[in-house]
Amino acid sequence: RAESISQDVFQRAGEILMEERRKDFEVGGRPAWLASPTAQAEGRKTMIKTGALRDRMRISSISNDHVEVSVGEGLPYNFIHQFGGVIRAKNKPLLKFLIAGQWYSKKEVTIPARRHVRFPDEAILRLKELFKNYLIEGTI
Repeated sequence: RAESISQDVFQRAGEILMEERRKDFEVGGRPAWLASPTAQAEGRKTMIKTGALRDRMRISSISNDHVEVSVGEGLPYNFIHQFGGVIRAKNKPLLKFLIAGQWYSKKEVTIPARRHVRFPDEAILRLKELFKNYLIEGTI
């Protein structure tokens, strides 16, 4: 059966990956993301301002041997949140930003890595169960 796994199995695998990623945003990461002082000052969860980063995911490719889930497409801040880094002022001497109604100016800010594209243990267990059920019992 392994040579011709149903696309339905890979569809379900993609759905599991997206469900687990949504859970990460609900609980603040697994393991927990470093809390954002900005989010705390604004009374919101770390990594959720508009919800675009949380919600921008889709199954972009599927066949009987793989599934590809695209995450954060077109969002310029996707990579800085995933890998962390320093944002520096380019065209002006200082960065200016508003936090909880107060303006701040800095030459640069450091964004810590908050891995939002990953496979938490729960996702791996669910995927193992999915493929085991399909290969042994023929169910999805």
